[in-house]
Amino acid sequence: MRKNTTSLLFVSVMIILLATLSYCSKTNYVDKKMITKAFNTPDIVSLFAVTVDDINKKTLLYIAQAKNSIDDIIAVPDDQRTYENTARLFDEVVSLSDLAIAQRVYEALELLSPDADIRNAAHDAYITIQSFWVDHVTSNKALYNAFMAYEAATIEYENLSAQQRYFIVNTMDDFKREGLSLSDEKLAQVNVLRKELAALCADFDRNIAQDNRSINVTKEELIGLDDDFINTLAHTDDNFYVLGVDYPTYYRVMENCSIAQTRKKLYGAFNNRAYPINDAILKEIIVKRDELAQMLGYIDFAHCDIDDQMVHTPEKAHSFIMDLAQKSSAKIKAEIATLTQTLPESVELTKDGKIQPWDFVYLENSYKKTHFNLDEQKIAEYFPMKKTVDELLDIYRQFLSIEFKQDFATGLWHEDVSVVRVLDKKGELLGTLILDLYPRPNKYSHAAHTTNLQQRNHHYLNAVKYKHFSMNLVTHCMQF
Repeated sequence: MRKNTTSLLFVSVMIILLATLSYCSKTNYVDKKMITKAFNTPDIVSLFAVTVDDINKKTLLYIAQAKNSIDDIIAVPDDQRTYENTARLFDEVVSLSDLAIAQRVYEALELLSPDADIRNAAHDAYITIQSFWVDHVTSNKALYNAFMAYEAATIEYENLSAQQRYFIVNTMDDFKREGLSLSDEKLAQVNVLRKELAALCADFDRNIAQDNRSINVTKEELIGLDDDFINTLAHTDDNFYVLGVDYPTYYRVMENCSIAQTRKKLYGAFNNRAYPINDAILKEIIVKRDELAQMLGYIDFAHCDIDDQMVHTPEKAHSFIMDLAQKSSAKIKAEIATLTQTLPESVELTKDGKIQPWDFVYLENSYKKTHFNLDEQKIAEYFPMKKTVDELLDIYRQFLSIEFKQDFATGLWHEDVSVVRVLDKKGELLGTLILDLYPRPNKYSHAAHTTNLQQRNHHYLNAVKYKHFSMNLVTHCMQF
Protein backbone atom coordinates (compact mmCIF):
# COMPACT_ATOMS: atom_id res chain seq x y z
CA MET A 1 0.00 0.00 0.00
CA ARG A 2 2.78 2.45 0.77
CA LYS A 3 3.81 2.98 -2.83
CA ASN A 4 4.12 6.12 -4.82
CA THR A 5 0.57 7.43 -4.88
CA THR A 6 0.83 8.49 -8.48
CA SER A 7 1.95 4.99 -9.40
CA LEU A 8 -1.00 3.58 -7.50
CA LEU A 9 -3.38 5.61 -9.64
CA PHE A 10 -1.53 4.53 -12.79
CA VAL A 11 -1.69 0.89 -11.78
CA SER A 12 -5.33 1.00 -10.78
CA VAL A 13 -6.35 2.52 -14.11
CA MET A 14 -4.30 -0.07 -15.99
CA ILE A 15 -5.95 -2.87 -14.02
CA ILE A 16 -9.38 -1.47 -14.75
CA LEU A 17 -8.76 -1.20 -18.47
CA LEU A 18 -6.83 -4.42 -19.06
CA ALA A 19 -8.32 -6.89 -16.58
CA THR A 20 -11.04 -7.94 -19.00
CA LEU A 21 -8.43 -9.52 -21.24
CA SER A 22 -7.71 -12.17 -18.60
CA TYR A 23 -11.15 -13.73 -18.34
CA CYS A 24 -11.84 -17.16 -19.63
CA SER A 25 -15.03 -16.74 -21.59
CA LYS A 26 -17.43 -14.42 -23.28
CA THR A 27 -20.96 -14.22 -21.95
CA ASN A 28 -24.46 -13.59 -23.15
CA TYR A 29 -25.57 -13.13 -19.58
CA VAL A 30 -29.05 -11.61 -19.48
CA ASP A 31 -31.91 -11.16 -17.07
CA LYS A 32 -29.55 -10.40 -14.20
CA LYS A 33 -30.81 -7.16 -12.80
CA MET A 34 -27.58 -5.94 -11.21
CA ILE A 35 -25.42 -6.58 -14.27
CA THR A 36 -27.77 -4.43 -16.34
CA LYS A 37 -26.96 -1.50 -14.04
CA ALA A 38 -23.48 -1.18 -15.47
CA PHE A 39 -24.13 1.25 -18.28
CA ASN A 40 -25.34 4.59 -16.98
CA THR A 41 -24.44 6.63 -13.95
CA PRO A 42 -27.90 6.76 -12.26
CA ASP A 43 -28.07 2.94 -12.35
CA ILE A 44 -24.55 2.61 -10.96
CA VAL A 45 -25.46 5.03 -8.18
CA SER A 46 -28.52 2.90 -7.39
CA LEU A 47 -26.26 -0.10 -6.69
CA PHE A 48 -24.77 1.74 -3.74
CA ALA A 49 -27.82 3.76 -2.66
CA VAL A 50 -29.23 1.05 -0.42
CA THR A 51 -30.77 0.98 3.03
CA VAL A 52 -30.12 -1.52 5.80
CA ASP A 53 -33.45 -3.17 4.96
CA ASP A 54 -32.43 -3.40 1.28
CA ILE A 55 -29.18 -5.11 2.20
CA ASN A 56 -30.85 -7.64 4.49
CA LYS A 57 -33.70 -8.55 2.12
CA LYS A 58 -31.74 -8.54 -1.13
CA THR A 59 -28.96 -10.69 0.30
CA LEU A 60 -31.45 -13.49 0.99
CA LEU A 61 -32.97 -13.08 -2.49
CA TYR A 62 -29.60 -13.16 -4.23
CA ILE A 63 -28.53 -16.22 -2.26
CA ALA A 64 -31.68 -18.06 -3.36
CA GLN A 65 -31.01 -17.10 -7.00
CA ALA A 66 -27.40 -18.32 -6.84
CA LYS A 67 -28.42 -21.58 -5.18
CA ASN A 68 -30.95 -22.26 -7.95
CA SER A 69 -28.26 -21.70 -10.59
CA ILE A 70 -25.87 -24.08 -8.84
CA ASP A 71 -28.64 -26.67 -8.55
CA ASP A 72 -29.26 -26.29 -12.30
CA ILE A 73 -25.61 -27.14 -13.00
CA ILE A 74 -25.75 -30.22 -10.81
CA ALA A 75 -29.02 -31.38 -12.37
CA VAL A 76 -27.58 -31.68 -15.90
CA PRO A 77 -27.11 -35.38 -16.80
CA ASP A 78 -23.41 -36.18 -17.05
CA ASP A 79 -23.71 -37.40 -20.64
CA GLN A 80 -25.25 -34.06 -21.65
CA ARG A 81 -22.69 -31.76 -20.09
CA THR A 82 -21.21 -28.99 -22.24
CA TYR A 83 -19.07 -25.96 -21.61
CA GLU A 84 -22.20 -23.82 -21.83
CA ASN A 85 -24.34 -25.66 -19.26
CA THR A 86 -21.55 -26.45 -16.81
CA ALA A 87 -18.38 -24.34 -16.97
CA ARG A 88 -19.84 -21.11 -18.33
CA LEU A 89 -22.86 -21.20 -16.04
CA PHE A 90 -20.61 -21.77 -13.02
CA ASP A 91 -18.34 -18.92 -14.14
CA GLU A 92 -21.35 -16.60 -14.35
CA VAL A 93 -22.64 -17.59 -10.91
CA VAL A 94 -19.37 -16.84 -9.11
CA SER A 95 -18.50 -13.73 -11.14
CA LEU A 96 -21.57 -12.07 -12.66
CA SER A 97 -24.53 -13.12 -10.55
CA ASP A 98 -26.46 -10.67 -8.40
CA LEU A 99 -24.90 -12.33 -5.36
CA ALA A 100 -21.31 -11.94 -6.61
CA ILE A 101 -21.88 -8.30 -7.51
CA ALA A 102 -23.72 -7.56 -4.26
CA GLN A 103 -20.84 -8.95 -2.23
CA ARG A 104 -18.40 -6.57 -3.92
CA VAL A 105 -20.80 -3.65 -3.45
CA TYR A 106 -21.19 -4.51 0.24
CA GLU A 107 -17.43 -4.72 0.61
CA ALA A 108 -17.08 -1.19 -0.75
CA LEU A 109 -19.90 0.15 1.44
CA GLU A 110 -18.40 -1.39 4.56
CA LEU A 111 -15.08 0.29 3.88
CA LEU A 112 -16.38 3.64 2.63
CA SER A 113 -19.87 4.50 3.88
CA PRO A 114 -20.09 7.26 6.52
CA ASP A 115 -23.26 5.59 7.87
CA ALA A 116 -22.45 3.17 10.70
CA ASP A 117 -25.69 1.22 10.21
CA ILE A 118 -24.92 0.70 6.52
CA ARG A 119 -21.34 -0.35 7.30
CA ASN A 120 -22.50 -2.88 9.88
CA ALA A 121 -25.25 -4.29 7.65
CA ALA A 122 -22.81 -4.57 4.74
CA HIS A 123 -20.29 -6.29 7.02
CA ASP A 124 -22.85 -8.88 8.18
CA ALA A 125 -24.12 -9.45 4.63
CA TYR A 126 -20.58 -9.95 3.34
CA ILE A 127 -19.98 -12.67 5.93
CA THR A 128 -23.34 -14.30 5.15
CA ILE A 129 -22.51 -14.42 1.44
CA GLN A 130 -19.05 -15.78 2.16
CA SER A 131 -20.61 -18.56 4.21
CA PHE A 132 -22.89 -19.35 1.27
CA TRP A 133 -19.91 -19.73 -1.07
CA VAL A 134 -18.28 -22.09 1.44
CA ASP A 135 -21.41 -24.24 1.79
CA HIS A 136 -22.55 -24.32 -1.82
CA VAL A 137 -19.42 -23.88 -3.93
CA THR A 138 -16.09 -24.61 -2.27
CA SER A 139 -17.46 -27.62 -0.34
CA ASN A 140 -20.10 -28.79 -2.79
CA LYS A 141 -19.09 -32.31 -3.79
CA ALA A 142 -21.99 -32.63 -6.20
CA LEU A 143 -20.73 -29.54 -8.04
CA TYR A 144 -17.20 -30.93 -7.99
CA ASN A 145 -18.47 -34.23 -9.42
CA ALA A 146 -20.28 -32.33 -12.16
CA PHE A 147 -17.03 -30.68 -13.20
CA MET A 148 -15.15 -33.96 -13.02
CA ALA A 149 -17.77 -35.56 -15.27
CA TYR A 150 -17.44 -32.74 -17.78
CA GLU A 151 -13.64 -32.83 -17.67
CA ALA A 152 -13.67 -36.62 -18.21
CA ALA A 153 -15.89 -36.30 -21.29
CA THR A 154 -13.40 -34.50 -23.55
CA ILE A 155 -15.54 -34.66 -26.70
CA GLU A 156 -15.54 -30.89 -27.22
CA TYR A 157 -12.26 -30.16 -25.44
CA GLU A 158 -10.27 -29.58 -28.63
CA ASN A 159 -12.84 -27.01 -29.77
CA LEU A 160 -12.39 -24.88 -26.65
CA SER A 161 -10.21 -21.80 -26.59
CA ALA A 162 -7.00 -21.73 -24.58
CA GLN A 163 -8.70 -19.45 -22.04
CA GLN A 164 -11.63 -21.85 -21.63
CA ARG A 165 -9.29 -24.80 -21.14
CA TYR A 166 -7.32 -22.84 -18.57
CA PHE A 167 -10.54 -22.02 -16.72
CA ILE A 168 -11.52 -25.67 -16.49
CA VAL A 169 -8.09 -26.84 -15.31
CA ASN A 170 -7.79 -23.98 -12.84
CA THR A 171 -11.29 -24.58 -11.46
CA MET A 172 -10.57 -28.26 -10.90
CA ASP A 173 -7.32 -27.38 -9.12
CA ASP A 174 -9.22 -24.89 -6.97
CA PHE A 175 -11.78 -27.54 -6.02
CA LYS A 176 -8.99 -29.88 -4.94
CA ARG A 177 -7.27 -27.14 -2.92
CA GLU A 178 -10.57 -26.48 -1.19
CA GLY A 179 -10.54 -30.04 0.18
CA LEU A 180 -13.24 -31.69 -1.89
CA SER A 181 -11.20 -34.89 -2.02
CA LEU A 182 -11.45 -35.16 1.78
CA SER A 183 -13.94 -37.31 3.66
CA ASP A 184 -17.29 -35.71 4.46
CA GLU A 185 -16.33 -35.46 8.12
CA LYS A 186 -13.06 -33.64 7.46
CA LEU A 187 -14.64 -31.45 4.81
CA ALA A 188 -17.24 -30.33 7.34
CA GLN A 189 -14.43 -29.34 9.71
CA VAL A 190 -12.73 -27.43 6.89
CA ASN A 191 -15.96 -25.56 6.18
CA VAL A 192 -16.29 -24.49 9.80
CA LEU A 193 -12.75 -23.17 9.75
CA ARG A 194 -13.31 -21.30 6.49
CA LYS A 195 -16.39 -19.55 7.84
CA GLU A 196 -14.63 -18.66 11.06
CA LEU A 197 -11.68 -17.25 9.12
CA ALA A 198 -13.96 -15.24 6.83
CA ALA A 199 -15.61 -13.62 9.84
CA LEU A 200 -12.29 -12.97 11.60
CA CYS A 201 -10.70 -11.39 8.51
CA ALA A 202 -13.74 -9.19 7.95
CA ASP A 203 -13.61 -8.05 11.57
CA PHE A 204 -9.89 -7.39 11.27
CA ASP A 205 -10.37 -5.13 8.23
CA ARG A 206 -13.34 -3.34 9.78
CA ASN A 207 -11.41 -2.55 12.93
CA ILE A 208 -8.67 -0.88 10.89
CA ALA A 209 -11.17 1.03 8.76
CA GLN A 210 -13.01 2.39 11.78
CA ASP A 211 -9.98 3.29 13.87
CA ASN A 212 -9.99 7.09 14.07
CA ARG A 213 -7.21 7.53 16.61
CA SER A 214 -5.21 10.73 16.76
CA ILE A 215 -2.63 12.53 18.87
CA ASN A 216 -2.83 16.01 20.37
CA VAL A 217 0.12 18.39 20.05
CA THR A 218 0.91 22.02 20.70
CA LYS A 219 1.81 24.55 18.03
CA GLU A 220 5.43 24.31 19.18
CA GLU A 221 5.39 20.59 18.44
CA LEU A 222 4.55 21.29 14.78
CA ILE A 223 7.73 23.19 13.88
CA GLY A 224 8.66 22.55 10.26
CA LEU A 225 5.08 22.43 9.04
CA ASP A 226 3.67 25.38 7.13
CA ASP A 227 0.83 27.51 8.47
CA ASP A 228 -1.51 26.58 5.63
CA PHE A 229 -1.37 22.95 6.72
CA ILE A 230 -1.58 23.72 10.44
CA ASN A 231 -4.65 25.86 9.87
CA THR A 232 -6.49 22.90 8.36
CA LEU A 233 -6.06 20.83 11.55
CA ALA A 234 -8.83 20.38 14.08
CA HIS A 235 -8.01 21.58 17.57
CA THR A 236 -9.30 20.84 21.05
CA ASP A 237 -10.95 23.24 23.49
CA ASP A 238 -7.64 23.58 25.32
CA ASN A 239 -5.86 24.65 22.09
CA PHE A 240 -4.12 21.41 21.22
CA TYR A 241 -3.91 20.54 17.53
CA VAL A 242 -5.25 17.14 16.46
CA LEU A 243 -3.13 14.96 14.17
CA GLY A 244 -5.03 12.05 12.65
CA VAL A 245 -3.61 8.91 11.08
CA ASP A 246 -4.99 9.55 7.59
CA TYR A 247 -2.39 9.38 4.84
CA PRO A 248 -2.08 13.11 3.98
CA THR A 249 -1.67 14.14 7.60
CA TYR A 250 0.67 11.30 8.49
CA TYR A 251 3.11 11.77 5.63
CA ARG A 252 3.04 15.55 5.78
CA VAL A 253 4.08 15.41 9.44
CA MET A 254 6.58 12.56 9.09
CA GLU A 255 8.34 14.28 6.19
CA ASN A 256 8.48 17.81 7.53
CA CYS A 257 8.01 18.09 11.30
CA SER A 258 11.37 18.81 12.94
CA ILE A 259 10.20 17.69 16.39
CA ALA A 260 11.26 14.07 16.89
CA GLN A 261 8.76 13.40 19.67
CA THR A 262 5.86 14.42 17.42
CA ARG A 263 7.05 12.10 14.68
CA LYS A 264 7.51 9.27 17.17
CA LYS A 265 4.03 9.68 18.67
CA LEU A 266 2.31 9.85 15.29
CA TYR A 267 4.33 6.90 14.00
CA GLY A 268 3.16 4.87 16.99
CA ALA A 269 -0.47 5.84 16.47
CA PHE A 270 -0.36 5.12 12.74
CA ASN A 271 1.24 1.70 13.09
CA ASN A 272 -0.95 0.63 15.98
CA ARG A 273 -4.32 1.20 14.34
CA ALA A 274 -6.86 -1.31 15.63
CA TYR A 275 -4.50 -2.37 18.41
CA PRO A 276 -5.06 -4.08 20.81
CA ILE A 277 -8.38 -5.40 19.47
CA ASN A 278 -6.79 -6.83 16.33
CA ASP A 279 -3.94 -8.44 18.25
CA ALA A 280 -6.18 -11.22 19.57
CA ILE A 281 -7.92 -11.55 16.19
CA LEU A 282 -4.62 -11.85 14.34
CA LYS A 283 -3.36 -14.54 16.70
CA GLU A 284 -6.58 -16.49 16.20
CA ILE A 285 -6.34 -16.10 12.42
CA ILE A 286 -2.77 -17.45 12.44
CA VAL A 287 -3.76 -20.51 14.47
CA LYS A 288 -6.84 -21.28 12.37
CA ARG A 289 -5.01 -20.74 9.07
CA ASP A 290 -2.32 -23.19 10.13
CA GLU A 291 -4.97 -25.69 11.21
CA LEU A 292 -6.81 -25.29 7.90
CA ALA A 293 -3.65 -25.73 5.84
CA GLN A 294 -2.69 -28.92 7.61
CA MET A 295 -6.20 -30.34 7.19
CA LEU A 296 -5.85 -29.67 3.46
CA GLY A 297 -2.55 -31.55 3.36
CA TYR A 298 -0.07 -28.65 3.41
CA ILE A 299 2.86 -28.19 5.77
CA ASP A 300 1.61 -24.78 6.84
CA PHE A 301 -0.52 -21.88 5.63
CA ALA A 302 2.35 -20.30 3.69
CA HIS A 303 2.55 -23.39 1.44
CA CYS A 304 -1.24 -23.48 1.10
CA ASP A 305 -1.63 -19.79 0.28
CA ILE A 306 1.10 -19.60 -2.34
CA ASP A 307 0.46 -22.96 -4.01
CA ASP A 308 -1.55 -21.54 -6.93
CA GLN A 309 0.75 -18.57 -7.52
CA MET A 310 3.66 -18.25 -9.91
CA VAL A 311 6.39 -18.80 -7.33
CA HIS A 312 4.48 -21.86 -6.03
CA THR A 313 6.41 -22.44 -2.79
CA PRO A 314 7.56 -20.29 0.15
CA GLU A 315 11.06 -21.68 -0.30
CA LYS A 316 11.32 -20.22 -3.81
CA ALA A 317 9.91 -16.90 -2.61
CA HIS A 318 12.37 -16.77 0.28
CA SER A 319 15.27 -17.66 -1.99
CA PHE A 320 14.32 -14.89 -4.42
CA ILE A 321 14.03 -12.28 -1.66
CA MET A 322 17.31 -13.28 -0.01
CA ASP A 323 19.11 -13.21 -3.35
CA LEU A 324 17.72 -9.75 -4.05
CA ALA A 325 18.71 -8.55 -0.58
CA GLN A 326 22.23 -9.88 -0.97
CA LYS A 327 22.72 -8.23 -4.36
CA SER A 328 21.37 -4.89 -3.17
CA SER A 329 23.02 -4.81 0.27
CA ALA A 330 26.11 -2.84 -0.86
CA LYS A 331 23.92 -0.18 -2.47
CA ILE A 332 21.72 0.03 0.63
CA LYS A 333 24.74 0.48 2.92
CA ALA A 334 26.11 3.22 0.68
CA GLU A 335 22.81 5.09 0.64
CA ILE A 336 22.40 4.82 4.42
CA ALA A 337 25.94 6.13 4.89
CA THR A 338 25.14 9.08 2.65
CA LEU A 339 21.90 9.87 4.47
CA THR A 340 23.49 9.70 7.91
CA GLN A 341 26.69 11.60 7.09
CA THR A 342 25.14 14.88 8.26
CA LEU A 343 22.13 14.39 10.52
CA PRO A 344 19.42 17.03 11.05
CA GLU A 345 19.30 18.37 14.60
CA SER A 346 16.29 16.26 15.69
CA VAL A 347 17.58 12.93 14.38
CA GLU A 348 19.65 10.62 16.56
CA LEU A 349 20.84 7.17 15.55
CA THR A 350 20.46 4.17 17.82
CA LYS A 351 23.47 2.92 19.80
CA ASP A 352 24.30 0.50 16.99
CA GLY A 353 24.07 3.22 14.34
CA LYS A 354 20.62 2.50 12.92
CA ILE A 355 17.94 5.01 11.92
CA GLN A 356 14.81 5.10 14.07
CA PRO A 357 11.74 4.15 12.00
CA TRP A 358 9.98 7.45 12.75
CA ASP A 359 13.03 9.39 11.52
CA PHE A 360 13.68 7.76 8.16
CA VAL A 361 11.16 9.66 6.02
CA TYR A 362 12.11 12.96 7.67
CA LEU A 363 15.82 12.24 7.17
CA GLU A 364 15.29 11.37 3.52
CA ASN A 365 13.24 14.52 2.91
CA SER A 366 15.78 16.69 4.75
CA TYR A 367 18.57 15.30 2.57
CA LYS A 368 16.64 16.25 -0.58
CA LYS A 369 16.10 19.78 0.73
CA THR A 370 19.73 20.23 1.78
CA HIS A 371 21.56 18.65 -1.14
CA PHE A 372 19.14 19.12 -4.05
CA ASN A 373 17.13 22.14 -2.93
CA LEU A 374 14.07 19.92 -3.45
CA ASP A 375 11.07 20.70 -1.26
CA GLU A 376 8.12 18.43 -2.00
CA GLN A 377 5.70 20.71 -0.17
CA LYS A 378 6.58 23.42 -2.67
CA ILE A 379 6.38 20.99 -5.59
CA ALA A 380 2.92 19.87 -4.43
CA GLU A 381 1.65 23.43 -4.88
CA TYR A 382 2.01 22.90 -8.63
CA PHE A 383 -0.18 19.77 -8.53
CA PRO A 384 -3.75 20.74 -7.59
CA MET A 385 -5.86 17.61 -7.31
CA LYS A 386 -8.32 18.07 -10.17
CA LYS A 387 -5.67 19.18 -12.64
CA THR A 388 -3.38 16.31 -11.66
CA VAL A 389 -6.09 13.65 -12.04
CA ASP A 390 -7.11 15.11 -15.40
CA GLU A 391 -3.51 15.03 -16.65
CA LEU A 392 -2.97 11.47 -15.44
CA LEU A 393 -6.07 10.33 -17.27
CA ASP A 394 -4.90 12.21 -20.37
CA ILE A 395 -1.72 10.12 -20.40
CA TYR A 396 -3.85 6.99 -20.60
CA ARG A 397 -6.10 8.63 -23.18
CA GLN A 398 -3.11 9.03 -25.47
CA PHE A 399 -1.43 5.74 -24.59
CA LEU A 400 -4.51 3.50 -24.96
CA SER A 401 -6.57 5.52 -27.46
CA ILE A 402 -9.48 5.90 -25.10
CA GLU A 403 -11.48 8.79 -23.71
CA PHE A 404 -12.42 9.79 -20.16
CA LYS A 405 -15.58 11.71 -19.38
CA GLN A 406 -16.37 13.21 -15.99
CA ASP A 407 -20.00 12.41 -15.16
CA PHE A 408 -22.20 14.23 -12.70
CA ALA A 409 -23.44 11.91 -9.96
CA THR A 410 -25.46 12.42 -6.81
CA GLY A 411 -26.57 9.82 -4.30
CA LEU A 412 -23.33 7.95 -3.78
CA TRP A 413 -22.08 7.39 -0.24
CA HIS A 414 -20.36 10.80 0.03
CA GLU A 415 -20.46 14.12 -1.77
CA ASP A 416 -16.72 13.97 -2.53
CA VAL A 417 -17.09 10.80 -4.60
CA SER A 418 -16.79 11.37 -8.35
CA VAL A 419 -17.56 9.29 -11.44
CA VAL A 420 -15.44 9.01 -14.59
CA ARG A 421 -16.69 7.16 -17.68
CA VAL A 422 -14.15 5.32 -19.86
CA LEU A 423 -15.00 5.26 -23.58
CA ASP A 424 -13.38 3.90 -26.72
CA LYS A 425 -12.77 6.09 -29.77
CA LYS A 426 -16.24 5.25 -31.09
CA GLY A 427 -17.80 6.53 -27.89
CA GLU A 428 -18.77 3.06 -26.64
CA LEU A 429 -18.53 2.46 -22.91
CA LEU A 430 -15.56 0.46 -21.64
CA GLY A 431 -15.95 1.06 -17.92
CA THR A 432 -16.57 3.45 -15.07
CA LEU A 433 -14.22 4.71 -12.39
CA ILE A 434 -15.68 5.75 -9.05
CA LEU A 435 -13.07 7.88 -7.26
CA ASP A 436 -13.14 8.41 -3.50
CA LEU A 437 -9.87 10.23 -2.90
CA TYR A 438 -10.08 12.20 0.34
CA PRO A 439 -9.75 11.13 3.99
CA ARG A 440 -12.66 11.20 6.44
CA PRO A 441 -13.65 9.41 9.66
CA ASN A 442 -14.54 5.71 9.34
CA LYS A 443 -13.19 5.42 5.81
CA TYR A 444 -10.77 2.58 5.06
CA SER A 445 -7.39 4.09 5.80
CA HIS A 446 -5.30 2.39 3.11
CA ALA A 447 -5.21 3.03 -0.62
CA ALA A 448 -7.22 0.37 -2.40
CA HIS A 449 -9.13 -0.59 -5.52
CA THR A 450 -12.04 -2.94 -6.04
CA THR A 451 -13.92 -4.09 -9.13
CA ASN A 452 -17.69 -4.19 -8.67
CA LEU A 453 -19.13 -5.14 -12.05
CA GLN A 454 -17.53 -7.20 -14.80
CA GLN A 455 -19.22 -7.48 -18.18
CA ARG A 456 -16.97 -9.50 -20.36
CA ASN A 457 -18.40 -9.51 -23.85
CA HIS A 458 -18.66 -5.72 -23.68
CA HIS A 459 -15.20 -5.45 -22.07
CA TYR A 460 -16.81 -3.44 -19.28
CA LEU A 461 -15.68 -2.85 -15.74
CA ASN A 462 -17.10 -0.71 -12.96
CA ALA A 463 -14.41 -0.07 -10.39
CA VAL A 464 -14.08 1.83 -7.13
CA LYS A 465 -10.75 3.49 -6.38
CA TYR A 466 -10.28 4.81 -2.85
CA LYS A 467 -7.27 6.75 -1.67
CA HIS A 468 -6.30 9.45 0.83
CA PHE A 469 -5.05 12.68 -0.74
CA SER A 470 -5.32 16.13 0.76
CA MET A 471 -8.26 18.05 -0.67
CA ASN A 472 -6.39 20.56 -2.79
CA LEU A 473 -2.97 19.11 -3.49
CA VAL A 474 -1.45 15.81 -4.53
CA THR A 475 1.00 15.34 -1.64
CA HIS A 476 3.89 12.90 -1.14
CA CYS A 477 3.58 11.98 -4.81
CA MET A 478 7.23 11.60 -5.70
CA GLN A 479 8.88 9.52 -3.00
CA PHE A 480 8.96 5.81 -2.01
